[in-house]
Amino acid sequence: MKYCSKCGNQMQDEAMFCAACGHKAEGSVQTMPARDELPVKKKKTGKLWKVLLIVVAVIILAVLIGAIVFLTARAKKTGEYATYIEEAESYAEEGKFDRAVKELKKAIKLSEKDEVAYLLLSDVYEEMGEYDKATEILEEGYEITDSPKIKKAIKKMQENRDEKPGVSGELVAEAVLTEERTEEAAAEEIPAETGTGESEETPQRIMEEEILDLYDDFLKGNTSACVSNDVTGNFDGYMDANNRVAMQDILEMLQAEYLDYSGSDETLSSIQYSFIDCGKDGVPDLALRFVGLDYYCDDDDSNMTFVIRYEDGELSVCYAGFHYARGILELYHYGLVEYLGSGGAGAMYDSYSLIGEDGRCKEVYSASHNYGMWAGEIDYEAYEECFDYEQENDELCIATYYIGDGIFHTYELDYDYEEECLSFIQLLEEKGIVFCSKEDIDLLIKSNMQDNGMKEECMEKREIDWLTLHESSYSEYVGE
Repeated sequence: MKYCSKCGNQMQDEAMFCAACGHKAEGSVQTMPARDELPVKKKKTGKLWKVLLIVVAVIILAVLIGAIVFLTARAKKTGEYATYIEEAESYAEEGKFDRAVKELKKAIKLSEKDEVAYLLLSDVYEEMGEYDKATEILEEGYEITDSPKIKKAIKKMQENRDEKPGVSGELVAEAVLTEERTEEAAAEEIPAETGTGESEETPQRIMEEEILDLYDDFLKGNTSACVSNDVTGNFDGYMDANNRVAMQDILEMLQAEYLDYSGSDETLSSIQYSFIDCGKDGVPDLALRFVGLDYYCDDDDSNMTFVIRYEDGELSVCYAGFHYARGILELYHYGLVEYLGSGGAGAMYDSYSLIGEDGRCKEVYSASHNYGMWAGEIDYEAYEECFDYEQENDELCIATYYIGDGIFHTYELDYDYEEECLSFIQLLEEKGIVFCSKEDIDLLIKSNMQDNGMKEECMEKREIDWLTLHESSYSEYVGE
């Protein structure tokens, strides 16, 4: 397309003259078409935006999924950590320090940046008398966590070490006993030290140190003890009266009688010891506990407890008792022995004995408690006359107490079946059975204790602070 060079009129390409002004086409010019005459190319923007939106959505979704997975894993980890801590605290309260250590090590492995497990593990090691390990775990924890609390605990432990040098000896309890004796002397205004500032070597103190040294020799297997006539139980000849037994003998007996039949793990979980004061006479007695016999089932906490006593330069085994799932035995600091046992679904047994200052174990009382239909054991004929065996009179209880040479009975009613219970009691009384009140039973028990020289103050349930014995020569009997 061309245009007239004179008037600018649009001309046909083949025209010779401008149709508007007649100007000859020789001077016309050819120009580019106008902008609005050019074909327009449309931009393809829609598909690009869709792609961008999809990419952004995928990224957001991935972030959300990652956050959910992270938070879920973190919550699970926190829950497991808390469980390990709770179980460790529970084991520690029960004196099962080895198990507490295992749980706390699991907690540290799960969350090594958390300070709580390090602090608790240090406390457990202290309870076990392993002061070096207690310090090491704190130092390890501080290096990893930089915790001010752990730093403070390390400083406190170092101060205690400075105040009590040498406490980490083999018989840690000796230091504890010495400290208790010093406190008692101060309370009674008895001078514990001479004017020169040195400890007074009294004959009693010297004797106590000799006794503790002898106990230390027994724990190491360097000496033996004579079995007292009062020790009873099925020990297959090992614990016959006047036999002499050492630690190795006791372990061999436990291996033969229990561990060989305990399943896959034929070793003890721990050997524990403590110094107690039977009869409150101030003379230390050695208490031993062999834990992990698995008598009833695996991990049933069954154990055998012994008390070793010093008499006239010799050691004697004055008590042996067995604890398992259906027969719970607990020894306390002043020689009280508590036993709680099950005789089936409706029968319970309990007894209390005291190991006196002479080393003899005397029974305070024993009792059976029969509930519901088991109460009929006292007289089935009378029971069947008053009750239908299908009645759920579980609150009815007939208790029989054995105190000294006497047998005494008490009862508790099931008030849902009050009329039947009262008829049953009346029939029993007509047959000559005499029932006592609980107040009467308490007075009978107190009288029996007085008659047999048992101290009422020794009935206190002061728990024993058990320590774990670490002796390499017994490693074949003790598991990891």
